[in-house]
Amino acid sequence: ERERFQREVEEEERKRKRGAGTSDEDLAKYEKWESRKPSDKGHQSVKVFNKGGEAWAAQWDADSKTWVLVGQVTGSSEAGTIEGVTYDWVLPIEHEVAGGGVRKLQIGYNNGENPFTVAQAFIDKHQMDQNDLRQVADYITQRTGAKKPVTLGMEEGSSASAPMDLTGSAAPPPLPP
Repeated sequence: ERERFQREVEEEERKRKRGAGTSDEDLAKYEKWESRKPSDKGHQSVKVFNKGGEAWAAQWDADSKTWVLVGQVTGSSEAGTIEGVTYDWVLPIEHEVAGGGVRKLQIGYNNGENPFTVAQAFIDKHQMDQNDLRQVADYITQRTGAKKPVTLGMEEGSSASAPMDLTGSAAPPPLPP
């Protein structure tokens, strides 16, 4: 179980580095940047290349006879909609309820939002314990690559590293010194 989780975390990290919407299979199909060939489709030809293990879009410039990088291909394969609202990320959360049951929920997050603000709204909406705030915010940060806001009184990198599991099976986050 732990090894499977570690593999999933590593795959998510690879996705984040190469563009979240690009699968390993898709990346393998793209022509390598180092071995790119001239376009035969004209001046405005656009193509995706595998450049250093990341998906990059480039446009052919017929005048200079070169490919010009446009930008990294990004996006989220985890985008979706919750209750009619579209999000960049829709993440699953399991929450333990009284009596031993588990509620399967989803949290929506848009790039650029404060993970703590989103987590607080989620906790309020689902009437969860306020003590879950940091764990939910850390989960959003871990899954989306969001820049984590600085928390006064905490050292950099002192957040929980456990998977998002509010069922009590994961170890609680470490307490600050």
